[in-house]
Amino acid sequence: MINTIISKSPNANSIYIYKKIEENLDNNERAFLIVPEQYTLQSDINLMDNISYKTVMDAKVLSFSSLSRFIIDRTGGLADNILSKSGKIILLSNILRDINDDLTIFKGKYNNIDFINDIESIITNIKDNNFDQAFYEDIRENSDDEILKLKFKEIKLIYEAYQKEIKDKFLDSEDRLNQVITRLPSCDFLRDANFYFDKFDYVSDIKIDFIAELVRLGARVNVALTLDKTFINNPMAKDLEIYDMANKFYYRLKDIAKIHEINLDTQINPHDDINHLCVNFERYNPLVYKGNPSNIHLLESISTKTEVENIALTINKLVYENNLRYKDIAIYITDADQYENEIKKVFNRYDLPVFLDKTNKLSDNHIVRSWMAALRLVIYDFNVHDLSYFLRSNIFDFGEGASDKIIIFQNYINTRKIKGSMFLEDKYFDLDIEFYKNLYKDDPLGDEKLLTKINEEKIVKDIRRKVLKLLSNLLEIKEKSESTTSEIIEAIYDMISNTSFIKGINNYQNILLEEGDLDDYDENDQVWDKFISILEELMNLMADRKSTLKATYDIILATAADIDIGIIPPTKDHITVTNFKRPRVSQRPVNFVLGLNDTFFPSKASGEFLIGKEDKDKLAGLNLDLKIYEEDMEEREKLNLYKMISVSDKIYLSFALSDKDGGAINKSIVLNDILKIFPGLKVTDLTSLPLDEIIYSKELSQKYTMNTLWRIRKGEGVGKNDLTFSKSYLSYLKDYGDFETMVDGLYYSNIKNNLNESNAHNLYPKNHFNVTEIETYSKCPYRYFVNFGIKPYYEENYDVDARELGSIVHNSLEDVSRLIKDSDIENITNEELDQLIIENFSKSIDNYLDKTRKSNPRNEFILNNLIKNTKNNSKEVINQLKKGEFKVADVEVDFGYNKENGLPGVYVDNQNYLRGRIDRIDKAENYLRIIDYKTGKKVFKIVNILNGLDLQLLVYMMSAKSKGNEIIPIGSFYMPLSDELEKMEGTYEKSNIEKIYEDKFKMNGLIVKVNEEVFKLIDKENYDIKNIGVIDTKNTDILSTEEEQLVNDFAKDLISKYIKEIKMGNIKLHPIKYSDTQNECQYCDFKGICKFDESIDSDKYRDFDSKKTIKDLYKNREDLDEWYSLYTWPREGHKRAR
Repeated sequence: MINTIISKSPNANSIYIYKKIEENLDNNERAFLIVPEQYTLQSDINLMDNISYKTVMDAKVLSFSSLSRFIIDRTGGLADNILSKSGKIILLSNILRDINDDLTIFKGKYNNIDFINDIESIITNIKDNNFDQAFYEDIRENSDDEILKLKFKEIKLIYEAYQKEIKDKFLDSEDRLNQVITRLPSCDFLRDANFYFDKFDYVSDIKIDFIAELVRLGARVNVALTLDKTFINNPMAKDLEIYDMANKFYYRLKDIAKIHEINLDTQINPHDDINHLCVNFERYNPLVYKGNPSNIHLLESISTKTEVENIALTINKLVYENNLRYKDIAIYITDADQYENEIKKVFNRYDLPVFLDKTNKLSDNHIVRSWMAALRLVIYDFNVHDLSYFLRSNIFDFGEGASDKIIIFQNYINTRKIKGSMFLEDKYFDLDIEFYKNLYKDDPLGDEKLLTKINEEKIVKDIRRKVLKLLSNLLEIKEKSESTTSEIIEAIYDMISNTSFIKGINNYQNILLEEGDLDDYDENDQVWDKFISILEELMNLMADRKSTLKATYDIILATAADIDIGIIPPTKDHITVTNFKRPRVSQRPVNFVLGLNDTFFPSKASGEFLIGKEDKDKLAGLNLDLKIYEEDMEEREKLNLYKMISVSDKIYLSFALSDKDGGAINKSIVLNDILKIFPGLKVTDLTSLPLDEIIYSKELSQKYTMNTLWRIRKGEGVGKNDLTFSKSYLSYLKDYGDFETMVDGLYYSNIKNNLNESNAHNLYPKNHFNVTEIETYSKCPYRYFVNFGIKPYYEENYDVDARELGSIVHNSLEDVSRLIKDSDIENITNEELDQLIIENFSKSIDNYLDKTRKSNPRNEFILNNLIKNTKNNSKEVINQLKKGEFKVADVEVDFGYNKENGLPGVYVDNQNYLRGRIDRIDKAENYLRIIDYKTGKKVFKIVNILNGLDLQLLVYMMSAKSKGNEIIPIGSFYMPLSDELEKMEGTYEKSNIEKIYEDKFKMNGLIVKVNEEVFKLIDKENYDIKNIGVIDTKNTDILSTEEEQLVNDFAKDLISKYIKEIKMGNIKLHPIKYSDTQNECQYCDFKGICKFDESIDSDKYRDFDSKKTIKDLYKNREDLDEWYSLYTWPREGHKRAR
């Protein structure tokens, strides 16, 4: 006979059992309390709390697994090797690989850990529930679904291969329980013993067989069921699906023995409102609760993120007002992704101790992930992400100052784009010492920079050497076509037991202890033994089997992904965070449920299961016994919610209006059903918190106080309560907080005060400047200070950059210009030009790129294209010269450097002058023009000069004037050298292509109209003011001589003003703003230094005046009238300076 203890209260069932065990002990009878594995510890504690005995010898709390071990120990043990779940995963992975060619649906799944876990679960269920040949025959003969038939055919194939593999070698847990069942008839020590099975909602066939054998042995068997007794015999009462599993369990017990029902009619919960909820939970026609529930609360938040914040605040309030302990509180989360990390962050800020009651996977542990990353370095040729994870893990000890060294190493390989197997080649790690000596030879800090490079090389080579030494055995194995598993495992063991790994892990654990991170510390303490057990399983199961490093890695990863790491709570007094998917319900008096939204609860089936709901429905249609798939996760979660409710003194049901990404979500159907039971349940709206709630949060109190003070600072009115609250909080901060930081934050402004006179003089002692410096200051004084005052170190770019390309092209065209200057332009051949450019390129590349950068395929490609483009450019240079009267007079002319044949500097006042270098000066008669080569798209605009930008061409013209009054500069131009694709109109004829090239290389800039003849000098054939052949007239400004002088005077005054401000130490934030969507901060390298913030710094912009014209430079109306009378506007066709 079996006694069934039936109650709607799981707690009442347990209390009854504890009292019965106490009676057994009083009568000197042995008692065994059998519970699910997860409940053993807590049930042991609860038993001792509920009986009068301090110690007991004749009562044991066991799981089915530990009961099996107990019986085996008493009957002499089993000689066979016991196969752990990890061993099953390893075996199944091998089996799937071996029979892969015989599979269709499951082909290629041997590396899929989710699939292997599903197969392992199905095999367990097949053995647990005694599925026989007839089951498969029924599917094969009766199902019309070919996919379903093939699926079960392959499941059977895998199962049979598994059974064959373990036969006479190993016993898995199911076989072990079967062997225990066969031994039970001879276990006289269990005869007349009392067995109590508690907290099981359902058990498998093999466990039913175990119970049946106990009954036959003569043991007294008692089974507790959480079940409404009216649910058993009254069909009309069967509206509660949460009792389905317990009901089936009841009838299966009835099949094996006579049932004696013990119905406990106790009240489920002592609180009237909670008890009413338990009685009516999930009923189709629930009774409405009259009145307002005092122990059930409903909380509404804006989002899941604020929901966590609000729950933390509510808990703080409860603990403070009701003298609760943290251990009295549990939080149930319905979605780990939405809540877990948020709870960790927020509750840490609130100093609320929490324990996440979950099992972590071994594969997710940081130490294991670091080991696996090291393995992947070998398997995947030093993948950059794996290398970064390994280097930054703090698990491998790289020696003193490791953090700084690793940064240097990573910067090196990132900037030099060392990827994949390049890591194994020495040439990418050798310093081109001669290149850097040459590069730094004229640099005042050259010796220091060279020493830095040498030290960097030592650090980089040392770290690389340590990494390669660690992986040396594994690299050797990878080179072999295949090795034995034992060879691979030994190499892996050598790697993880490396002294630097051991030392690194010990250091890491010490850091966790110092920081009080006991959760991670305890988890890491378990890792070594669990990982070694995988290696041992592999050695036991497949030592002589041929394999590869990749295949072995996959098996280790799959196995580690299935191994749980149990975490012990670091303190006794903590808030437990759990979920409804776990088989164990935390028994705390105060319970919070977060995320009662339709998206999260009940949870939706996730993943691609072997046997989905559709398959289950089809099998049910064949009248097959589906006990293998009896459990419904949705109903499991609802049942656990019910169990939680039944043991609660206070319940807080919480939902959000949006998820963490801002997506709208609705209340769960379960929550809506509860609201139907309690129409008087008022929602506590936490979307905006009242002042009396905010006081329980330091963070919210600080935000509220700051907001009040900010409003006062801006002159806005504040209420009396706001003022009182803020004063109180500030008083608290003075005694217990960081008052000064809060005041500093209130009065913070991103104002950059001027440098003192001494610092300014030390930074800027010179009187000479170049145009780039002036334009940088004009764009933003603070950018000038950082770039030319502080002079930060820039990381090297491995790819050849625009600056280097520009320099290489300039060097090439400098030689081309000299050839043109010294030769008859008509006699220069294309071959001569090409050869000159090739020779020049070779020299320039040697000057700008070291050996590894030169040999980089991407750089080679870019440079080869650049050579081709430069050849085309040089031909266009000659073509342009041929069209006009100008000849090349000088090349690379310095001004302001006091060099022989150089030009004087451009003085902007009595002290300060500009200096620089002009790419080319052309001469025709007594006229000069300036040419500046530009590899990018550069367009001249007079309005830029008037805003303190694009001063280069104007300054070059000023410098050229110093050649004397008999020499007249009449133009300064940008010559574009880009060779980008252009859209072609019309047919692809030679004349059309030539026209495109001509248009692309048209110059733009500034022309001074000294007379009409200057246009003919520029282009002999097309000299009409509307269409000067070699000039891009749309982007060229034409000035009169008086306008030129006016603009020159304006520019000198502006530059002089800028220089004086620089020397006075002005470093204010004053970036140019071109429009609402464009400003200089967008292109600045120093945003992270200046901390420019739109919310407080928008008033610091200098607006670019796009409407400014030359007429704005005239001081009075008479000047303007004179300006109008002196100039007759040209006709359309070119840009007139305005």
